[in-house]
Amino acid sequence: MKKYIGTKVIEAEPMNLGEYNKYRGWEIPKDEDPERDGYRVVYPDDYVSWSPKEIFEEAYKDISDANGLEYKVFPSEEETISVVDDADYHGAHFYQMRNSLGFKDGKAEYVKSIQSIQFVQKNADGTMVPGLQSEQLAYILLDRVKKLNARFPSEQNVKMFTGLQMFLDACRERVQDRIDRRVMGDLKK
Repeated sequence: MKKYIGTKVIEAEPMNLGEYNKYRGWEIPKDEDPERDGYRVVYPDDYVSWSPKEIFEEAYKDISDANGLEYKVFPSEEETISVVDDADYHGAHFYQMRNSLGFKDGKAEYVKSIQSIQFVQKNADGTMVPGLQSEQLAYILLDRVKKLNARFPSEQNVKMFTGLQMFLDACRERVQDRIDRRVMGDLKK
């Protein structure tokens, strides 16, 4: 069989199997646990289904509140990334990261020195702050994954490669959409 990876933005709410069957007007099968935790899922085409909690939470991440992101690199419990807030974008352009020495004695080790990333920023008054484009950073990561996978192949590297390629494809689509709508480079939706 071939392997597939998919992406789509869905809506979901916690709902156990018994509640879902009641919602659908179905009888609960005798061999099923009505208390099994899960989610009612609504897909972009309005298709509705139910997913067991463990499967759903492995596949989907909540994006309703982007400010809820934790800036911790697994398995560390330290926050090693900071975002500099600004009035217009609330911190989408300048990041600082503590440098890492990799893993030692089974845990990530960080030092006090930092690196910064400035993304290109167009201010409300039209002035520009030069910086990286998101795609540039993604291409760097894509190149790194390719090269590391050549030396240390793994299924996880293939997932990372696929995810980065999907990100770049979405960036290309977004830019083309903005060009087609003649808003590219403007502070318009």
